[in-house]
Amino acid sequence: MLQLAAGSLLMVARQMAERALPVPVVEFYHDELTDDACAELAWEEHRIAVLVGDQATFATQWQNLGWKVATPDDLSAKSIDWFSSLFDKHANN
Repeated sequence: MLQLAAGSLLMVARQMAERALPVPVVEFYHDELTDDACAELAWEEHRIAVLVGDQATFATQWQNLGWKVATPDDLSAKSIDWFSSLFDKHANN
């Protein structure tokens, strides 16, 4: 996964691996979204997507399908603890 993740996500990918978070799917396309919408990283079981670059414009569409969405800016501004908590929130739903 570390080799495939976008450069802006490399540090986050390392932190995720250190915390033993589930391994994401790289370049995930959701069947219910346009072919132009792609999550750089996605955890389908947890409904969490990381959208990079122009893909952030599709955030509302992902959220309307019940997904939690993060961008590299979110991951930089907030801690890895915040991102890890998205997995915890899914487990409690």
